[in-house]
Parts: sequence; structure tokens; C-alpha cells
Amino acid sequence: MVDLAMITACLVLGADPGLISAIIETESAGKIAALNINQWQGDALNLTDTATAISAAKLFIDEGYTVDVGLMGINSENINRFNKSVEEAFEPCTNIELGEHILMQNIESANAAGLQADHAIRAALSLYNTGSLSAGFTNGYVQKVWSRYQGNERIRAQLADSRVEWTHGPSWSDEVTASAQLWRDPDE
Repeated sequence: MVDLAMITACLVLGADPGLISAIIETESAGKIAALNINQWQGDALNLTDTATAISAAKLFIDEGYTVDVGLMGINSENINRFNKSVEEAFEPCTNIELGEHILMQNIESANAAGLQADHAIRAALSLYNTGSLSAGFTNGYVQKVWSRYQGNERIRAQLADSRVEWTHGPSWSDEVTASAQLWRDPDE
């Protein structure tokens, strides 16, 4: 399982760690060795170690399947698009960074389609799951992620606990005001 502090440390583009956590819960239930073989009709794989997951992913890719790997369920086509290896894609921080890049690109695509704010984020989640602005709504993926994101009190509590107090000395405006007091006309 992965905690919010690790997720936050891995993010490089400023995505909301709570949203990333909700995607991770939906895609992999927080399992680093998660592997999904798309369009495969065989038995489900319950892999517990990353080395076995890497070997299985490579085998299925060699057989012509696409696979979704790791915490954020990164599709093998995206692994190639970002010039990463399967091994790199299973590394937790690399996986989270890839997922964040994909999500942010999807938000840009949703914005370009005229969607803004939460509508753009939900459409980006649909793209993340299906490659379509709308199919992720139909299959329930967007609702699963959004519900986890909006309703997960554990995530909200961790985010609140991870906030850093911003402490600083006098602000620039305080210094200017103090300096102005020194130059004040004594007759006032």
C-alpha cells in the first residue's frame, strides 16, 4: 500500500495528491505489482511481487496484448510513448509520475474541448481510463474515482496533516510601512 506522503513526494506537475490517490485506489487498490491484461479471457492474475509482475507483463506484451501496470495502471502503449521500460513503469514514483503526466495531458485535452474545472477533470478521468472523453462515464470509472476523491475522509485527513505551516518574518509591506514611519514629517 502507498501513503499520501509518498504520492505527494512523487508528483512533479502539481496534480492534486488526493485525486491521484483516488486513481491509485481504483486502478490497483494500492498494489505496486498490479497487472491487468487487456482483452485477455484467461484467469485473473494475483501477483504479489514486482519481479513476477514484470515478467508476466513482458510475456503478455510479446504476445500482442496491452497491459496496465503498477499503482496507476499505466498502459503499455503509454509506457512506450514516454520511452520507459516495463521495469521502470513498475517503480512506484515513476509510475505515479507517468500517471500524473497522462492525467495532466488529459486535462489539457478536456480544456481544449471546451470543458473547465470539475467537468474537465472528470472528462480527463474518462480519457485516462478509456481514451474517450465520455466512455469512462458510461462504464462507471469516472464515478468510482470521483466518489473516492470527494468522499474519502482518510485522504482529507492525511492532506490536512501533511500541510506545512508557512511561517515567515515581517512581510515586505510591513518593512515599507516601518521605514515610512521613520521618514514621517515630525509636524504631523
